Amino acid sequence: MTLSRTERIVVQMLANNKSYDQVASVLEVKRSTIAVYKRRVFQKLGVRNMFEFFRKMTLLMN
Repeated sequence: MTLSRTERIVVQMLANNKSYDQVASVLEVKRSTIAVYKRRVFQKLGVRNMFEFFRKMTLLMN
């Protein structure tokens, strides 16, 4: 499982409580593009929501 640089930025910012609009502004893309990046990350990791995402990241870090 390899995340692109942009995918990593998106999930890091969302994990830090940034809104889709804030992330989109930083990356200079549309808000809907952020949802696409997030969906791709979730598919790659096999998770369905942020809770599962955090749980998976915790397991991978240990």
